[in-house]
Amino acid sequence: MSSMRNTGEIIAFLEDIKACRENIAPWSNTTYINMTILNETMLELNSNTYRYSVLTVGNASLSGAIDFDGYQIEWNVSENVTTTGGQRIEFKIYKSGKPVDSLVYYYIPFELSFYCVSIRARSIKLSNGDLLTFVFMHGKGKELWLVLKES
Repeated sequence: MSSMRNTGEIIAFLEDIKACRENIAPWSNTTYINMTILNETMLELNSNTYRYSVLTVGNASLSGAIDFDGYQIEWNVSENVTTTGGQRIEFKIYKSGKPVDSLVYYYIPFELSFYCVSIRARSIKLSNGDLLTFVFMHGKGKELWLVLKES
């Protein structure tokens, strides 16, 4: 998928969820609804500029790998956690081929189907001081997962 196509899909996704504010999951961090996509690699949020990379847009990608700002990020399903299709997805972060950190995200489609919008964010402060933020957005049956790093 080209980065221009990703950018268009991201902008369309954000517009869709802005129009769907009446049914936001109560745990959602609504700050991320107000992201402004500047180009294929940069976005603005609360007057701060971030580098970003798309982990998935549209249908959930339960496994994959990307290179992002000197890091390699890999993710995959480590186990099926519910009878309704919930997945435990482990994200592993590497730098120069060495593991530096990881995080777990529980993707539970059944839970998400009750809300028009759901947004979860998890930040990881790495030992070198870099802060990576993983944003998991669900809206109107689609997913947008991003990783952000302040510029």
